[in-house]
Amino acid sequence: MKEEGRETRELSRFSQRVKEQKESMYDKVPLKEKHLNIIIRTVYVLLGIVAVLIILEATGVFKL
Repeated sequence: MKEEGRETRELSRFSQRVKEQKESMYDKVPLKEKHLNIIIRTVYVLLGIVAVLIILEATGVFKL
C-alpha cells in the first residue's frame, strides 16, 4: 500500500515539474497561451496522421 501512495506522490511531483516547465516555455515565447495550444494540438494531429499512414503502409493497404 505504501508503495502505491509513494508512486502517486512521485507522479504528482513529476506532473508539477512538467507543468512548471510548460509555463516557463510560455514566458519565453512571444505568443499567447491560446496560440501555443493550437500549435501543440496541430503537431499532435500531424503526428497522428503520420502514425496512421505508417501503419497503413506496413499492412499493405497504402503504398507510397
